[in-house]
Amino acid sequence: SEFRLDRAAKPINMWMYVSEDCQPGSRIELALTVTETKLGQQIDTIPISFTVQPGPSNIGIQTNFDYDNPGSSEVGTPAFQPGRSAEISVDMMASSAQGVRVAQRHQLPLVVGGLTAMDGEKPYPMERKGERWAAGNDLDFSLEDNDIVGPWLSKMSRSWANGSDPQIAVSAEMVFSPLSSEPKEPKARLKIALAAFREQLSSNIGPAQQIAGHKDLVYLEKYGPAAYERPSLASSKEMLRLVDELVASTLNPTPWVGQYRFRRVYMVPIDYKPVYVPPPPPPQVAAPPRPPPVVPVKEVEYTTFAMSLSRFSPDILERDEDDDESTLNESGVVVRLLFGKQFQVLLDGGGLSDGTTASHAEVTGGVRYNLLFLPQIRMGPHAAVGIRYLSALGVVDGGFMGHAGWSIDVFPIKNVGLWVQASAATPSPTFVGKDTYRIAVMPRRILWGIEVAF
Repeated sequence: SEFRLDRAAKPINMWMYVSEDCQPGSRIELALTVTETKLGQQIDTIPISFTVQPGPSNIGIQTNFDYDNPGSSEVGTPAFQPGRSAEISVDMMASSAQGVRVAQRHQLPLVVGGLTAMDGEKPYPMERKGERWAAGNDLDFSLEDNDIVGPWLSKMSRSWANGSDPQIAVSAEMVFSPLSSEPKEPKARLKIALAAFREQLSSNIGPAQQIAGHKDLVYLEKYGPAAYERPSLASSKEMLRLVDELVASTLNPTPWVGQYRFRRVYMVPIDYKPVYVPPPPPPQVAAPPRPPPVVPVKEVEYTTFAMSLSRFSPDILERDEDDDESTLNESGVVVRLLFGKQFQVLLDGGGLSDGTTASHAEVTGGVRYNLLFLPQIRMGPHAAVGIRYLSALGVVDGGFMGHAGWSIDVFPIKNVGLWVQASAATPSPTFVGKDTYRIAVMPRRILWGIEVAF
């Protein structure tokens, strides 16, 4: 063997099913292939051979159904009712079953939810009476209520579980094992029986609880050895039968060489009738909510005419006979008119005079486009052309002019606002006046004031 002794090993147990065509005494040749799963490489092939031995024959079972009603037992196979507890026991008849022990366990449907079982699925030794083997333990179970059993049956997706008379499939499995593995020496058998007796008394299961008159551990310890010395006595036979059953109950019925397994499936009727649930009433179509009343949006009323009378302070430069320059610090009155909404006609005119020395007047007309046009604020560029009058020390000059710029109007009150207009105007081509005093208009032109709009 290539396995090292310091490595843990785990035995592999498996069942081999043999056809009835294989006669007793014939040999079966198998090959066990060992593969390295990590590398995916085949390492070795081990030949294995078996000799077919005769097994039990004429196997039959008798299934007993019963409700948990004390003092009564049902005849035949009742239909178990949801919400109640019941039990099933299975007896077996078999020929050619000498020198073996038999363990039985029940198997329930794999779909869980509607049935609860108590201990029946654990392997348990059967009691032999000639060619009849009696169940050592019942399958005690309880069904859930009707509203749980119905969906549970539907999950099975089987015709026999979802018909008008539903049934569920339960199986009884009998495992035949040779008695050669049981100890023969009386002291060894008695020691195993005493240990099993203690365990079964504490867990309330097993032969120790089923044999009348043998529930006292002290009695078993005292009279057990004597039973082997005088096996012909009736009391000794009863004691030895108890020891045999206790020893058999401790042997684990897991597969080993020489076992024979028999399984019989039987149907358990369920007294379940689908509960008629009337279909839900058709959904009521709710009337659509009435749309909210349409509140007419009050159209914003924009003013179309604005008039203002404000201060006129153009940028006028004055020069004396020594060519010293200063700014004429005089102001006058300007009138501005606006017609329209986003596009507006712009008219303005104003003038100033310091008495006899100098005077100036302008009248222009043009357009303004409001990039921002709201009831409370308006702003945009403008351009206008007009005429200018300029006089100094009796010398008069006039001509065409133009200006362009930006203006903004703010209305804190609907019809009353403030405005500022900043422009770059064409300057005077020359100074007007005499050598001792002359004036000229500069490009900067800033107007502001209060306006009334309608």
